[in-house]
Amino acid sequence: MRELKIDSRHPDATALAEAAEILKAGGLVVVPTDTVYGLAGRLFDADALARIFAAKGRPETKGLIAMIADSGDLDSVSVQPSGVARDLVSRFWPGPLTIVTKARPDIPSSAVVKGKIGVRLPDYEPLRSLIRAVGEPLAVTSANLSGRPSPVDISKSRADLAPLVDLILNAGPCALGVESTVVDADVDPPAILREGALGAEVLIDGGTADDDG
Repeated sequence: MRELKIDSRHPDATALAEAAEILKAGGLVVVPTDTVYGLAGRLFDADALARIFAAKGRPETKGLIAMIADSGDLDSVSVQPSGVARDLVSRFWPGPLTIVTKARPDIPSSAVVKGKIGVRLPDYEPLRSLIRAVGEPLAVTSANLSGRPSPVDISKSRADLAPLVDLILNAGPCALGVESTVVDADVDPPAILREGALGAEVLIDGGTADDDG
């Protein structure tokens, strides 16, 4: 396992290229995000997803989040996103909002729960650059053993996962330090499944809660 330090504002292109090659080859990388550190693998690589669940000791019933590089990539993981989903995208992406929507059938089943998948566009350019370099969305979950607090700095991820991953990208403390808010946009009205960095009052004030009654 290697650990590389990167600057969150001006990341080393060589480090991101190395991470991209590891991910393309089916490896796992601990990545910084705008919220907490994440454990990442290629979304469409079922073997990589199995490694994520095994490394964390995560129940497979929980699924994973698909991280994308640009808002237009939503269609690469979702089947006909609802009007509510597209409204949330326009209001809150990039940012700490995970939108649960109907998953494309070619996504490995281990990332999906009841036909749906959470999708997020992080407000963190180094990670978005990495996703573009890989050429497809990443499956991401918090970089810690299941049941432990989500890591806001690299020390906790290193302690939990260092022997089980192929690379750690260390960018210092995460800016927000709180998990993303998760909203199911495939039900009427949309449902907040987890409150996180984006408060429910912000979603309501933004008009989302009223769009579908």
